Amino acid sequence: MFIGGSFIKGGYEARHAPDKDTQEAQAAASAAESQHEQEYKRTVRRVLNGVRSLKNGMRDPDSFVLEDAIVTDATGAMCFNYRSRNGFGGMNRGAAFVIANTTVLVTSEHLGFDSGWRKYCQNKQGRDYVSDLKINGFIPDTTKN
Repeated sequence: MFIGGSFIKGGYEARHAPDKDTQEAQAAASAAESQHEQEYKRTVRRVLNGVRSLKNGMRDPDSFVLEDAIVTDATGAMCFNYRSRNGFGGMNRGAAFVIANTTVLVTSEHLGFDSGWRKYCQNKQGRDYVSDLKINGFIPDTTKN
């Protein structure tokens, strides 16, 4: 089907409407991108909920600094490393994880943490969502001067 054309140097360029296969491929790509975006947003919300739970459990929530929030490829677990002020005013490092498809936050202060950390987080590859949370204003950017 001829849609239109334009004059170009040395001749006339005809433009045609995309064929049905091209339109279907574009629609499928758009749907896949939309699905990927929805999955990304669900993951960011899940990470944010984990961070909020972790921060709210701190002795001094205002001192909480999130170092990384990794969702692992292999297990889907959320693995957190953070710092916070202890009861004596010093800063302590801590770690926590949430097993995929659960909302149970396990911190380094819980019994059995070490075996769970090794199973779900240690030496696992994944995506770190800290910069995503900072960009969207969910956590403060502590790297700014």
